[in-house]
Amino acid sequence: MFDDHGRYCHDAVLWRAKPLMEPPPIPSPDDITENLPGHWMWGGVMLNHFGHFLLETLGRTWGIDAVPEPLDGILFVAKRGNESATSPLLRSDPSGEGVLNPFQKRLFELFEIDVPICLVQAPISAQHLWIPGQGFGMGRLATGTEKFRNFVETRFAHGIQADGPERLYISRSAYGARRGGVVGEVHIESHLAEAGYEIFHPQKHSVETQIARYKAARQIVALDGSALHLLAMVGSKRQQVAMIRRRSSVISNGIVSHMTSFMGREPIVIDAIKTNWIRSDRRRVDRFSMGELDIEEIGRTLVARGLLESSENWKNINIEERDQFFRDIESTDGLTFFCA
Repeated sequence: MFDDHGRYCHDAVLWRAKPLMEPPPIPSPDDITENLPGHWMWGGVMLNHFGHFLLETLGRTWGIDAVPEPLDGILFVAKRGNESATSPLLRSDPSGEGVLNPFQKRLFELFEIDVPICLVQAPISAQHLWIPGQGFGMGRLATGTEKFRNFVETRFAHGIQADGPERLYISRSAYGARRGGVVGEVHIESHLAEAGYEIFHPQKHSVETQIARYKAARQIVALDGSALHLLAMVGSKRQQVAMIRRRSSVISNGIVSHMTSFMGREPIVIDAIKTNWIRSDRRRVDRFSMGELDIEEIGRTLVARGLLESSENWKNINIEERDQFFRDIESTDGLTFFCA
C-alpha cells in the first residue's frame, strides 16, 4: 500500500506477531491496471480458514462505522495471489455473492456489512482509500482493541436467539485425521454424553445454528480450535468454558486471550497432553498434530471445576488402542504419525 506520493503505508500490513522485514518496491504508474473513483476502505487479507477469517480478516471491519463518507466497497487481497486472474478487481454484489464462500458471506451479513466486498488481483489506484487500524488478530491483538470489541458487541448476530441444551461439547472427531485432533476423542465424547452434554460438530451446522448453541449453553467443553473464536464473539461471562489443549503450542494462548477479553471470563484450561504425535509430512507440532491425552486427568479436572459430577469411569486408552487408532488412520487416510 502506497500513498499518492509513493510512500509506503505500513499501517496497511497484516500484523501476525512478526514485523515486516523489508518494504515492497514502489510500483510504477505503468503497473496500475485500474483507477477506482469514490471512497473505499482497506479490509486486509481474505483468508479461507474459518478461524483465521474470524481472527484476522475481520480485524479492520470496525472502520466501517468510523468512515465519514458512504463507501463504494471494501478492498481485500487473497492470501495467495491468482496468477491467472483476468480482472484486476473481483467485485461482489453488496451481499458478497461472487467473491466470498458461504461462511464468509454469512458472517459479513451477521455484521450488517452491506457494501460490496472486492478482491484486488492486480495493482490498482483508489481515489480515496480509508485504512482503519487492525483491531484484531494474532499474538497481542487476540484481545482485540476497544473499538473492535465494541463493534462486535453492537453489531454481531443480534438477531439470533439462544437455542440448545445447557451442556455442550464442541467436537473435532468428525473432521478426520487430516485436520488434526486427539487420540481417542470418542471416549471423551462418550463420557460427556452420559453426563448430559450434547456432542456438537459445528462444521455440520449453519453459522446461525452454531451461534444459537453457543449462546444457549451454560457449560461448554471443547478442544482448542477455531470454534472457540466464534464462541468468544457471542458468549458471555455467565458461561463456564473448559478448553482442552490438543497440542503443545502457544497458538492456543490466543484463543484464551480472545475468550477472556470478549467474554469477560477466563476459560478453564486443561493441559493433559501426554504425547504429541506429528504428521509425517510436517516438521513440528501444529494444527495437524494428534495429541495423546491423559483422559483420567481431564475427568478429574472437570469434576473439580464443577463441569462434571463424577469421573469414575474415565480411563486412559491403552497402548494397543492407541496403536490401532494410528493403523486405522494409515489405512483410511494414508497418513502416518511420529512421536514428538
